Amino acid sequence: MKRAAVSKKANIYISFSIDGNAHVSEASDRVYRDRFEALCRTTGEIRGSESMGWSCLPSGIAVEDACPAIRSRWPQDVTVTIVLIGNDAWRRRSVDWDIAASLGQPYGHSSCGLIGIVLPSFQGKRYPLIPHDYCYLENQSKAGVSRRALPERFVRNLENGFARLYEWSDDLSVVGEWIDEALSRCDRITPDNTLPLFRRDR
Repeated sequence: MKRAAVSKKANIYISFSIDGNAHVSEASDRVYRDRFEALCRTTGEIRGSESMGWSCLPSGIAVEDACPAIRSRWPQDVTVTIVLIGNDAWRRRSVDWDIAASLGQPYGHSSCGLIGIVLPSFQGKRYPLIPHDYCYLENQSKAGVSRRALPERFVRNLENGFARLYEWSDDLSVVGEWIDEALSRCDRITPDNTLPLFRRDR
């Protein structure tokens, strides 16, 4: 059944770990990034925007200027950021900066909704929710991913309820529901953007 049209037309920004000297695992992640962006462009309701790497920023940019610079390169009406969780997302400065830029404050922008989608190429294991170290996957019953395999700023916003984490789906009606829910949370929950920005990859 086709889902009802969203009340706010979502324009998504896709954050993805990208590096000119990518590891093999990161190159595998990129295949799914490309597939996901292609899927998002097949519908007029969800408009995908091209992922940008930190290398697109001016050379030598100060850390405190990074988030305003990133937002200035996005479409003006971006409303939801989707973080594609691959094998190196947790350690990439580009992903941390994307998330910080999407959360708005203290950078003078309104907050975007925030969700994470774990790519099929992700090599970390999904665990039962017994240890306290794992973050719950919304669409996988009693399963989670180690928070150490996730971007720290993203984990902060999972903990306060602003963000959600999902296992991969290429069903746009399902992804559309996740986006709708992220939009609704923007009106109810204040994001946590208090962590210092990454100064380099970890």
